[in-house]
Amino acid sequence: RRAIPDRLALRLDEVVGLGCAAAAASVGDDAPLDETRAVGLDLLARLVDKFAAAQDPEGGLALAQYTSQLASALRATLGKGSALPVVSRARAVLVRLSRASLLDDPTQAKRLVRLHAPSPCADKAALRPARDDERVPPHRSLLDLFERLATLADLRLLVARPAP
Repeated sequence: RRAIPDRLALRLDEVVGLGCAAAAASVGDDAPLDETRAVGLDLLARLVDKFAAAQDPEGGLALAQYTSQLASALRATLGKGSALPVVSRARAVLVRLSRASLLDDPTQAKRLVRLHAPSPCADKAALRPARDDERVPPHRSLLDLFERLATLADLRLLVARPAP
């Protein structure tokens, strides 16, 4: 792990803020901007890929100070009303964050997991793909189910950790 240059560290705040704002973009509470959200999530995925192991010049992981912002953006995109491509991208960012140990708060991680797959053991219908979006073709429902299961498998160890 190497430290990122000071000039980049100074701009990282702006870029993370931009990615989070775009990922959570909506017009009012009921009208998410799916294309903007997808671009924002793609930016966040690239940031995590590039800077997950980078050290902040002042110490610690460079992205660690932004975990609350990142989790908030993911909550907005994993909630009801998000289009399947947006949810798929959000799941990918969630897995990247957990693999990079940036979601070190088990409670926060559990909330995010429950958002996209609420109580899978208690209610088998929870893993059933949402059909309220008429834009989703039937074959995407099966893909949605597989993505939910894959995300749960990737996050299994993170969520199983006891709270500090």
